[in-house]
Amino acid sequence: MSKGFDMLVVKSILLILVELVLVPLIKLVDFLYRYLGLFPATRIMLKRFYYRKVRLFFYNF
Repeated sequence: MSKGFDMLVVKSILLILVELVLVPLIKLVDFLYRYLGLFPATRIMLKRFYYRKVRLFFYNF
């Protein structure tokens, strides 16, 4: 296997792990917002962080 292919596999595994952690976290914050009346800013902030920073990092890995 080439080095580029290995990096692609590592990047894919890391992206899956990050999504497995962050997506439930966003859903938890969403749940807390709906049922406990937390501010929606936290929710929006998490989603913006996830979509801009994390995905951009992995696509430019």
